[in-house]
This record gives sequence, structure tokens and C-alpha cells, in this order.
Amino acid sequence: MTFRITRDALASGAALDFIREEIGSSPECGHVLLSEAELARSMDAALAPWDRRSDLWLFGYGSLIWNPAFHHAERRIALLRGWQRSFCLWMRIGRGSVSQPGLMLAIDEERGATCRGVAFRIRAAEVLDELPLIWVREMATGAYDARWLPVETATGTVQALSFVADRGHPLYAGHMPDAFASALIADAFGRGGSCAEYLFSTADHLREIGLPDPHLDALAARVRALRG
Repeated sequence: MTFRITRDALASGAALDFIREEIGSSPECGHVLLSEAELARSMDAALAPWDRRSDLWLFGYGSLIWNPAFHHAERRIALLRGWQRSFCLWMRIGRGSVSQPGLMLAIDEERGATCRGVAFRIRAAEVLDELPLIWVREMATGAYDARWLPVETATGTVQALSFVADRGHPLYAGHMPDAFASALIADAFGRGGSCAEYLFSTADHLREIGLPDPHLDALAARVRALRG
């Protein structure tokens, strides 16, 4: 049975249990599950700039757009400058395996690049209820770094919490040729589904909200061709 990320799975601990089982069955995968105390400390550190009275903005660029699984009061189309959407993290659990590794999407710093996504507004009174769910989802293996970044919206620029690739993490794959990346994505699958399905969903939903990503669309076309 394919494991899906849902609000209930994140809140009940089922998502952490799934990651724990995946790592336990493939200890050579390179993924490490942070303890609940480590997750809590990292979230507290990231929230240090937040005044606990203002609503919090969160920038989504991948699956958060089409499967947020958290409550939010508003969503706005947003532009982030100096970062690019990239399959730059290794995935050897969930949607990949040690023998057929896939790639995870992140944003990677790149001078002159831009990334269009969605800024979600979480009410101040709900931040401490909603953010732990997001933290389990994004930060459980420590491959992302939580940063406050300025994102531009139609009604002004807001500082948004964003999950960027941690270039010092062992799972960081960096930039790779599209031919190599598409071959990895086409073949990778696991108990969380296929890596290709993740790519297709992200590219399709970006087009649906009027934010087509030419690079993701080209990568998806390559993967579809490889999969026949």
C-alpha cells in the first residue's frame, strides 16, 4: 500500500513512523531521522525572528502547493529571487531506494535565478499548531535548511519561511545534467510512490495556477519518454 502525506499522518506520528521504518529497513540509505527533540530545537531556532503576534508566511515551491496538509488563511502567488527550483537532493526512501535512488525537489541558491511559487499565510494563533506538522514533513531528515526569505506578491513583499537545500548535507546532489536526472526520476519508486509521479504533479499544478516551469516541463517530457 502506498504511503501518502496527509494531515492525519503528520499529526498522528504515522509519517515519522514511516520514515523510521524506511531507514530501519535500509540503514545504508544515507537518510537519518532527527529525534523529536532535535526537530523541536530546529523549529524553535527558525522561529526566533518571529514576534509570535504576527501572522507567519510560508513559501511553497513543490508539493506544498498541491498538497499543503496544513491550515492556512490565505495563499498568494509569490516570486523569490536568487533561488531556483531544482531536483538536487538524493532520495533513497519513500519515492526511491538504495538500488533505484530518486531525487527530491528543493530550492538552491543561484545568482540571477528566480522561482515562482505560493506564499501561504498562517494566522499567528495557529502557527504553533500548524508548523510542527510542516516541520515533520520537511525537516525530519535534516536535508533542508529553514530560511526567512523575501518573496514578492501582488500586494507587496513579505518575509516567508522557506525550506532550501542544505548544501552541506550528505543528501545534497547538486546540479546534474537533465539526461541523468530524468533517468533517475523515471526509474525511482518506493512505498511513497514514484519519483515521476511527484515530478508530474508538481509540473502540472504549477501550470494550473498559471506558473509553468519550463525546466520542470522539459524534465517531465524526458521522463515520460523514458517510461514509454
